[in-house]
This record gives sequence, structure tokens and C-alpha cells, in this order.
Amino acid sequence: MDAGGRAFNNIGYQVPGGPRGKIEFLRRYKFNIAFENASLPGYTTEKIVEPMAARCLPIYWGNPLIHREFNPKSFLNYVDFRDEAALIERIIELDQNDALYRQYVAEPYFHEDRPNEFFNLDRVLDHFDMIFSTTIRPVARRRRLLSFGRWTLARRDPT
Repeated sequence: MDAGGRAFNNIGYQVPGGPRGKIEFLRRYKFNIAFENASLPGYTTEKIVEPMAARCLPIYWGNPLIHREFNPKSFLNYVDFRDEAALIERIIELDQNDALYRQYVAEPYFHEDRPNEFFNLDRVLDHFDMIFSTTIRPVARRRRLLSFGRWTLARRDPT
């Protein structure tokens, strides 16, 4: 098992090149542990997408609704197994059975092989347009700090 990031790095260097570098790094591997930082409905990050882009089988934990966003036959979902031992058993089975492994990586990542709503370019561009054209003041600018000796209070600006 190799870890090329900052945490638990055991390869002697941090994988360079941001997301593209990570995808290139993952291309050499059959599996990738793709665990999110939290398990929250709708919270899906690059952690599952990058191994998919590298054609590396994600071993996923995180969004409990991930099966709505991605084809559950295209990755291993930690919550689908009764315990860690069962998941590890399946990983070993797939590692030793190339035909079975290929079945997983041959599956389309999206349901009916069509990207879901979150991968819609127009939706993403509309969201960026909303962010950059909004007139709402950022939260950081909505507060005033009042100092009383060693105490500092943050007060909301009424506007």
C-alpha cells in the first residue's frame, strides 16, 4: 500500500501536479482507498472521481447516498459490507481474479452511462456565475470586532 499525499506518506515524496498528478499516480494501481473526511448525505468530493479517472477501482466511504450519484457496481462501497474483514476479503478476491476485477472497471461510472446533474457543465458555469456576480457581502465582512481588554466580541453588522 502506497500513500503519496501529506498524511501517512510512505513513498518518500509527495505526488506533484495536483489532481492531474494524482490521477497519473493512481494509474499504476488496481485499487484506491477513497475515503471522505466525513459521512454526510450529498457530501461527495474528488476522492471517488480521481480513481475513476485513473481507471483504478475506488474503495469508497463517505456519502451514504453515493449510490444515487454513481453506479454502485463501479466501485466498492465500505457500507455494503458487514465489516472490514468482509471488505478486505472482497478486495483480495478481486485482486486474485482478473476477470472479476475487470467486470468492476468495465462498469459505467454513472447510471445508464450518463453523467448525473452534478457533472453538467452548464450547471457548474451557472453556479460560478452566481458566485462571482452576487451582491451579497461575504460573511467575514458582516462582523465588527469590539475589544474590551483581553476579550474580543464579534458583532453582526445589521446591514
